[in-house]
Amino acid sequence: MKSRSHANRGKTLEIYIDQANATYQQRGQAVVVRQHPEVKVTGFKDKKVTDGFYKSKGAPDYIGLASNLPVCFDAKETKSETSFPIDNVHQHQIKDLKHWEDQGGFSFLIIRFVTHKKTYLLPFKAFNQCLKECRVRDVKSIPYQVIQQRGKLITAGSNITLDWLTAAWEVRE
Repeated sequence: MKSRSHANRGKTLEIYIDQANATYQQRGQAVVVRQHPEVKVTGFKDKKVTDGFYKSKGAPDYIGLASNLPVCFDAKETKSETSFPIDNVHQHQIKDLKHWEDQGGFSFLIIRFVTHKKTYLLPFKAFNQCLKECRVRDVKSIPYQVIQQRGKLITAGSNITLDWLTAAWEVRE
């Protein structure tokens, strides 16, 4: 039987982003940090946490500054070959990304299509437009081809496996 655990879903993508962020900071290009949701620990055994729960809904995964531009983004992975399920982005995350844009920042999603081995940066404005179109058509996912067209393929850069910052500057301009 196939495991339904989501515990490590997106872990590889996060590792690539964290490595890129460390390189950007070392080079003085950006300071971007991963936000972890606050956890209330309710159980210990042998000095190890055995039980707990999230105290609140998590904010988008990453926030920071890139050359005086405030950035905020969430990283998502899907095994689907044909589309990105919009339920992968929670309402509170959409709200936070929108607020960031409204305040003059740049927000986006980094979406990894595992089966295609491709990762795209989808600006929030493009994602929001896709959401509206999905609601009108009463569909629950964004077609892969739409993300290819409206997003920016993220490739490797100079000693960076996933150079999201270059893609961000290209779509931001």
